[in-house]
Amino acid sequence: NSKAKSIDLNLLNLYLFETVKGMKMFTGFEPEGKWYIFFGPKWTNLGGFADGTMLIDLAHESIKSIDDIREFFPHEINHQIYSSTNQRDENEVLYRILDEGFACYVSYLFHNGSTTVAEELDYTESEYKFCIDNEAELIALLKKHYKSNNDKLSRSFASRSYRFAKGYPGAIGYFIGFRIVEEYVKRNGKDSWKDIYHLSPEKVLKRSKILR
Repeated sequence: NSKAKSIDLNLLNLYLFETVKGMKMFTGFEPEGKWYIFFGPKWTNLGGFADGTMLIDLAHESIKSIDDIREFFPHEINHQIYSSTNQRDENEVLYRILDEGFACYVSYLFHNGSTTVAEELDYTESEYKFCIDNEAELIALLKKHYKSNNDKLSRSFASRSYRFAKGYPGAIGYFIGFRIVEEYVKRNGKDSWKDIYHLSPEKVLKRSKILR
């Protein structure tokens, strides 16, 4: 109850619609889906489903202020856009990795320098440095699994609590997906990230040449 009093839901609603408007202008696409705000069961701060439904759990320990929610609006709104422009296919693992990494990338651009890549990935700086230092291992992990349609495996790449190996951060797919998008843009032009809304994940991966 005390947390509910500290978060102005009217202001939160205003921030949401401001971000929706901004993302529509920035990407050229209309996000689709509903938002729900509730307390419990604390399994995520912000999260969603394949149909574009988004949840904000005010009981989650990472939400201490309205800014903790506002920061992730562009990320979640990009999921709502991507889920309507690019349907899931047989490569569930690759789709989820790219969906998360692309949301981080677009949010990073949208914030225009006010956030770090680590913050967009929701990593600590040390977790991000680990990924940079061990990128070859992570790309090898991608190469091994990207053709899989195993839903449990795809969730492992996005789970904050799952570790593929000792020392790895959770949600390793966020970093891998971000790097796929970075390499795609590097090879296809500054504004080519907008192509990803309509390209299949396989084409994005191939044109990124990250697997070499």
